[in-house]
Amino acid sequence: MSISIHVSFLLLLVIAMCFNNSTFGSRVSIPLKSPSQAGKIIMFSIQNDLPRDSGPLRFHILNEKPKYILKLREPLGFVSNRALRRGELTWTHYHPLHATFNLYDPKADGRHTRVYWSVRKDGVYRSWDNVSWVESVFWST
Repeated sequence: MSISIHVSFLLLLVIAMCFNNSTFGSRVSIPLKSPSQAGKIIMFSIQNDLPRDSGPLRFHILNEKPKYILKLREPLGFVSNRALRRGELTWTHYHPLHATFNLYDPKADGRHTRVYWSVRKDGVYRSWDNVSWVESVFWST
């Protein structure tokens, strides 16, 4: 009986020490390197604008785990830092087609904070305002 009391007391002591050393309930401040740190965030979205019954459209960001099947006319959005990120699309209609492209490219996208992608039958289009579109990537086999 006395061993279980000592073990319980020791366990209670360890838990108390863990809470004492943790940041539980405290505020953590993250220093910003510059006042314009918020401007270093980029939002990009990709949308399946293929015709109905075109077959599945798969998308993933290279070197990242989740893979997505893009639903027709439903944009998939991400928020990220301004690091170069590459995306890959696979469209299986009659035969598999692929497109690999930079979701955000500092050289092409400059200071834009939003990049929109529209996946269409003849290629992948980019826009910075979700109105004016420029074909950026062609399908390859």
